[in-house]
Amino acid sequence: GILEDISKTKVRLKGNLAQNKDKIRKIAGSDFEVIWGILQQAQDLLDMFAAYGIKVIVGFRPGVDNMTEYVTQHMNHPAILMWKVGNEENYRPENYENNVANWYTKLEETATAIKKIDKNHQVTTANWKVPEKQFVEKTPSVDVWGINAYEYDDLTAVFKAWKGISN
Repeated sequence: GILEDISKTKVRLKGNLAQNKDKIRKIAGSDFEVIWGILQQAQDLLDMFAAYGIKVIVGFRPGVDNMTEYVTQHMNHPAILMWKVGNEENYRPENYENNVANWYTKLEETATAIKKIDKNHQVTTANWKVPEKQFVEKTPSVDVWGINAYEYDDLTAVFKAWKGISN
């Protein structure tokens, strides 16, 4: 189904509109206003999100998804909040010739390509832990940094680290 879990913390979307109308209605009836990180969705799903006032952050897998075509086709859709490039790609340097710096180069290239097409939506990424300052500086086209931090009990160090590298 479209939603593996409807909770305050996790929404995973799969399938098409015909399979998922009831589950989207459940989302609309919850406290969700934004659905984060969905992979490219069909026009009918985006239309239903918009009808319920739900914004989406559409995610792309670098080098896998045809993001330029999708952004061009959907950039004016009212459900789009922003574009997301990758998810914890820095945790998988083996996908980037065993050099995490290559991921950040790819991230900047992808964010730049999206912004050439769509000047009205921000670009985000989801990093595993706080990135090194050099990588944040290397990716000026990333507007919003998501940090997947797994220090469940106390995020103080995460916020402190981010404050130290961001401006």
